[in-house]
Amino acid sequence: MCKRFLLLTICGLLVGQVPVLGQDTKAKVQELIRQLETGNEAAKLTAAVALADEGPGAAAAVPALVAALQDKSEHLKLNGAIALGKIGAPAVDPVAKVLARKTPGDRYYAIWTLGWIGPPAKDTAPLVIECLLDKDEGVRRKAAYALGRIAPEAKTTVAPLIKTLADGNADVRQAASDALSKFGVEAVPALIDALKDDAPAIRLEAARALGNIGSPAKDAIPELKTLFLSDDAKPAQVAADALAKIGKVSIPAVSEGLKHGDAVVRARAVQTLGKIGADAVPILVDALGDKNADVRLGAAGALAPLRISDKMVVLALAHAATDSDLRVRQQCLQALQLLGAGAKLAAPKLVAALKEPDGQTRLQILFALQNLPEAEKEIVPAAAGLLTDTDAQVRQAAVNVLGSQGSAALPHLITALKDGNQSVRFMAVNAIQRIPGDIKDALPALLPLLKEGASFQKRNVVFVLGRIGEPALPSLLPLLKDGDNFVRTSAVDAVRGIGPEAKKAVPTLSDMVLQDPYLLARRNAVLAIAAIEPDKLTDVFARVKKHNDEKVRSSAYQALLFKIGKKGAVSTVLPAKLSLPLFSEAAKDGSANIRLLGVQGLGGLGADAKDAVPMLTGLLNDPDVRVRMQAQFALTQIKGKQ
Repeated sequence: MCKRFLLLTICGLLVGQVPVLGQDTKAKVQELIRQLETGNEAAKLTAAVALADEGPGAAAAVPALVAALQDKSEHLKLNGAIALGKIGAPAVDPVAKVLARKTPGDRYYAIWTLGWIGPPAKDTAPLVIECLLDKDEGVRRKAAYALGRIAPEAKTTVAPLIKTLADGNADVRQAASDALSKFGVEAVPALIDALKDDAPAIRLEAARALGNIGSPAKDAIPELKTLFLSDDAKPAQVAADALAKIGKVSIPAVSEGLKHGDAVVRARAVQTLGKIGADAVPILVDALGDKNADVRLGAAGALAPLRISDKMVVLALAHAATDSDLRVRQQCLQALQLLGAGAKLAAPKLVAALKEPDGQTRLQILFALQNLPEAEKEIVPAAAGLLTDTDAQVRQAAVNVLGSQGSAALPHLITALKDGNQSVRFMAVNAIQRIPGDIKDALPALLPLLKEGASFQKRNVVFVLGRIGEPALPSLLPLLKDGDNFVRTSAVDAVRGIGPEAKKAVPTLSDMVLQDPYLLARRNAVLAIAAIEPDKLTDVFARVKKHNDEKVRSSAYQALLFKIGKKGAVSTVLPAKLSLPLFSEAAKDGSANIRLLGVQGLGGLGADAKDAVPMLTGLLNDPDVRVRMQAQFALTQIKGKQ
């Protein structure tokens, strides 16, 4: 329905504005009034929206807009009310008269309109107050809303709104609460009295209103504290929220909850102090030493999101990181971790805490220390010590930490490659990939892992072997014939990365170009030969052009284009004198698809392919339209034309 309304409004705007363009405002308003009174639904909507845009200048339209409040269309009523609200004072008296109508919908939109008009409708307050007792709950709700907007005198309005807090409808009660909060400090005495009411709903909404008033409601703190400390859960929580919004002056009252015998109340107190924020930090710091573990835990949890790196906070969290309760320790360490470099004063205490017997706690200490340069020398030995922890997850996390610690961590990661848990072993493989510099010492421990794990895990081992370079070549050569497509392709990439020192791999790579069943392996083999011994490509492509499988020929030439070249321009990785004959042979192939690849390659060579111009000119008559078009484009590339 809303979508239809928007569509009608838009369509109406497009249609309805045309007749009034170029007219002065008065004439324009008159035309819109006529449209509002006699047009179809879309035209009326258009007129109401346009009149709202005119604001006070559309005062002449008030009677027509008031009449629109009685229309059957909810959309027209709504837009009529908005327009009257923007017109303001001239609409007050005509709209107020609608409050006497018997139809609830008419009264509903009339009151809503008065609320939109705001303070200029102040004198209608007595009529609106009467509507707080209306039989229709929607009218009562809008009456409360309007009273909060038109700003009548508090002495005549607060009391009726207080009574409305007892309304049987929750939405009406909340609207009254919201309205009361608009009166600020003037509503506080009455709201304090409402906090003492026997009805929970009244106490709840009164507390909500006081919270919305904020610090000017400080006189309500004693009564809010009573509600806050009660076992009436929902009102107690609303009181807690109110005290938090009142702020700093409510801290003593909230702090009393920390000593309460009920754990629920203590937790509520800590949470409320956290909501108060920085002003409550000293109390939260003291709470880290409370005798109740739940209070200490809550205090640490409240301090964490505040991310305050004040000396008092950091040292208190560091001290509590050795708390007797595991949950408290972990929460404090998490808070320090969130502080990052701001927790530097905690470094000595955290380093000392690395003797903590619990592996998870030591691990969290390591995470916090990672952000602190002051503790850099302590991280590797501490993480290495965790490699003997009985919990495999702790060992995995320790390996992950070591992976960010540079070459000093390599011996320990090599040890982790021999861990009894497979996940730890392969986590160590991943960590070694991140170690810069020479990692060949890991080779003996890596090789057994080629015989275990899933395909992706073996691939990670192969990547590391590629990093090791020429010493790993004897282990990589058999992998070029591995039965797993991904392992085999990874081995190709690894020897390619080794470069000219991997010449022993070229014969196998050459066979892969023609025989491997996996497309990516064939393509990457061409690229690897180009990186290791490019002159061998001539011999390889001499075999390629004779191969009877078009897919094999295609993958080889695609590799020459896709991997060596970029966006059609062939890279200088392969000299033109080497690549030109290869692409020229492709351009003579019996398959149009291969000829197309050859022509693309020749064009990519640009001026270096000038000797191929006669061939390309002949291909302008090729039976395949793609080849003809590509040949024309290649000739422009070679001749330097755009």
